[in-house]
Amino acid sequence: MYTAFIGGIVASIALPFGWQNPSLIQAAIMFAMGVFGGYGHYLLIRAVEYASPASLAPFGYSQLVWSTALGYAVFGDFPDSGSLLGMAIVVIAGLLALNWKQMRRPPEESSESKAN
Repeated sequence: MYTAFIGGIVASIALPFGWQNPSLIQAAIMFAMGVFGGYGHYLLIRAVEYASPASLAPFGYSQLVWSTALGYAVFGDFPDSGSLLGMAIVVIAGLLALNWKQMRRPPEESSESKAN
């Protein structure tokens, strides 16, 4: 809530310098974006009530796939090599974060060495 509040205040500083009254269609689209965005955040909060954030994290990475596909389908735009490299870094860092505990855990001793 605080992030949206502070972001709204900071973004409003530029309003007097470039504001144009939206048409009825534009206002309806902005309203719909707010409703659907708010509902999306509500669903994220509900999802964390039922599952751990670590198990939900892979769904966030699917945004890379969907945004790339929609950008290409709607605008005919495909990410350049720098963007693809950045996406790969984000995915690799996420996978490393998920497996960090397992990578740092010392190897378990075999049952034979425990008996001795």
